[in-house]
Amino acid sequence: MRVPILPALLVGLAACLGLEVAALASGAAPPGDGPFLVVSAPWGGGPAGVIAAAGGEAVGPAGAPMAMLAGGASVEALRAAGAWAVLSPAALDFLCNPDR
Repeated sequence: MRVPILPALLVGLAACLGLEVAALASGAAPPGDGPFLVVSAPWGGGPAGVIAAAGGEAVGPAGAPMAMLAGGASVEALRAAGAWAVLSPAALDFLCNPDR
């Protein structure tokens, strides 16, 4: 029996991405009072809008469409303002470092 390769690859890719997102999003809240990596929907103001609604401010010169570093707001306030995840800035190394 021959298994179609494309559907098998797509299922494997979806499983890997799903596990990575679940591992990041289900982690405990980062300790301290920031900075935090705020992940949110790109619409409705994106992460900058979530940070502003939580009473915080963006840290750094730029952000991505779905993530931005923030300070000045608590984890609870960021989540209440609509953040999908509030992570430690160390998550940037995990997400963006191809040599890990």
